[in-house]
Amino acid sequence: MDHLFSSTVRVEEMKYSVTDGQASMTWHLAEHVDTDMQALLGALPCRLDLNFVRPGKDIMPAPVAGRAPDRIGVMFAAGYAPLKAGQRVVAIPNANGLMPVEGTFEIRVIPDKALDYSTAHHIEVQILETNQDLDGIWPDDDPESLVP
Repeated sequence: MDHLFSSTVRVEEMKYSVTDGQASMTWHLAEHVDTDMQALLGALPCRLDLNFVRPGKDIMPAPVAGRAPDRIGVMFAAGYAPLKAGQRVVAIPNANGLMPVEGTFEIRVIPDKALDYSTAHHIEVQILETNQDLDGIWPDDDPESLVP
């Protein structure tokens, strides 16, 4: 199944810290006690399918007006990947230097393990895009052409 994993993501978790009485929250690479799993969380091969919602299992997107709809889909990853609800995944270039799907996605539900006869074959989890990388410039515009 690994040949189907065309995307690569970095798995992040929210970390809280207090400095001089001021609380701050930032996203950091998810931590794991096993160094091999820690490296896997930094570059997890997966498949991000934003055109598929598992009927009867996933939350359907709510209709919205006045803005682009949220991108919702399913992420498929290897069965040994330590994914949890509340984490987010950030698309990074894969081994070929390509990014088939770009974006930052949140894991809101507990990942499901698809089982074969004795072990977890792969993991399926619904993902929801958390933020769109908008800086006021349309993706197809040349930034130099917009400078007065």
